[in-house]
Amino acid sequence: MAKINKTSGSMAYNRLDMQVSQSLLFAIELYDSLDYLIVLDYYDDITVFEGEDEDSVVRYYQMKTSDKTITMHTVLEQEWLPKLYEHLDNPKNIIRELGLISNQSITDQIKTTEKKASNKKIFSSDMTNFDTIHDDTKNKICQDIAKRKQISLDEVDLSKFIYLKTELTINSHKDLAEKKLIDFLSDPYPKMSISIAKTIYATLVQLLSCKQAFELGENSSFDAVKAHKSFSKKLVNKIIDVASIIELPAFQDVLDKGRIPGEYKDKAASAYITILADSNRNDELFNRTFDALRKIIQIVNPIIGEPLWDYAGRCFEEYAKDNQRNIHVLTADLYINVLVLCILVRGDD
Repeated sequence: MAKINKTSGSMAYNRLDMQVSQSLLFAIELYDSLDYLIVLDYYDDITVFEGEDEDSVVRYYQMKTSDKTITMHTVLEQEWLPKLYEHLDNPKNIIRELGLISNQSITDQIKTTEKKASNKKIFSSDMTNFDTIHDDTKNKICQDIAKRKQISLDEVDLSKFIYLKTELTINSHKDLAEKKLIDFLSDPYPKMSISIAKTIYATLVQLLSCKQAFELGENSSFDAVKAHKSFSKKLVNKIIDVASIIELPAFQDVLDKGRIPGEYKDKAASAYITILADSNRNDELFNRTFDALRKIIQIVNPIIGEPLWDYAGRCFEEYAKDNQRNIHVLTADLYINVLVLCILVRGDD
């Protein structure tokens, strides 16, 4: 799959910045329906694969921002639609839709009588299918594509083209995207604090911005694109899961519910402070340890009447089998045991 050559306006900061916010909105909107893979600024401004495989059904989007209403003359002059149309030349993927996204409505000169024409909003609703627009505008688009693609007018197919009027604005897109994410998280995580939700937002924006900015050569393999220019629903899930532990249960709750023996309380308190620091700075070792312990908790069955402290010890032993060189295994500093308790106590909240 070849990279579309986009040079005009590629360094426009506001547009690139808004692409990140729009990608995040897509991630939220499609969360319940697709195991998506979203690619930033490679095949097009935003590309959504409806699965994580290269042969998944795909959606391509170009995002255009403006501080005033956009005219169809501008759309045609700057060749926005022929560039999107090029994706139809790629037989490798089934294309769900080709989308033009903008924060502004698009107007066109439509003849009202034989001698007069007036500006009319052609694209103004949240989503407009090109098949439903005014015939005058549709003819202009088809003629323009046919001319630039050097195909017959009858060959032009607009059935997959849609216009999306984003609710994002140039000046407040970050605030709106953050609010959308916080609202999205409030349902599955009703006890999650605003500060943790904001941390998840900041983490996602940083990740998406890095993916967008990564320079990858044309005609790179799909695996390279997946690794450096995309993010998946699974990755979003992981960030949310890891961030949820940042809001650690109070140490007193860990002591009480974990029934930590008195001789270990001071050492456990020290481990708790280290966990708190690691989780807040999104430490990579912490993330890997957290993921591993979540899996271990799923397979190590508790014994009836067993204190949580003893259960945490058995989880430590299971973790140590494959992680003998982990610093917390080598030092037996109770870090693993206390983190297991934090996960368990947090899950009981």
